[in-house]
Amino acid sequence: MSVRAKFRTMEISQQWNGECVIVRLLPVIAKATRESGCWVDPEASEENRKFWDATPSGEAELVFKGLDLDAVPFDIGECVYIDIQMLNATPGDERAWQLEAVTSSHNLSVCFRLEWADEPLRSGVVKMDIANEGAWHHFQGHHLTAWDLTFTPAGV
Repeated sequence: MSVRAKFRTMEISQQWNGECVIVRLLPVIAKATRESGCWVDPEASEENRKFWDATPSGEAELVFKGLDLDAVPFDIGECVYIDIQMLNATPGDERAWQLEAVTSSHNLSVCFRLEWADEPLRSGVVKMDIANEGAWHHFQGHHLTAWDLTFTPAGV
């Protein structure tokens, strides 16, 4: 079973003499307004409100190597689903994200890290605070395990 988050692409930049492209994402926010007891938004932000309620804060930084800015699979302002699923792989597998930290207080905070992958997506960090307690069991007790994080444009 996977868990889904929804983030928005906030920044795309080139670094390290143009060798790497950095993509920064933040969780979507609720922009809908409440009218007559329901959420109304012409851009269908009811979905964004639900994701924001479940994941009110976080950030992601993805480092691509060997891609031109035009080849990056994200556009600024575009919403992206992040599907998160535990793998049957050993930690340290370079294709797998590692669940590096799991802490809880009011929300469950998780941090995934990908280092030195042998693909265009070379490395990344995804952090999020999860308010949806129904999703906590997916992460609790799984510190330092291998995960698959898939990034899909929300419009696809």
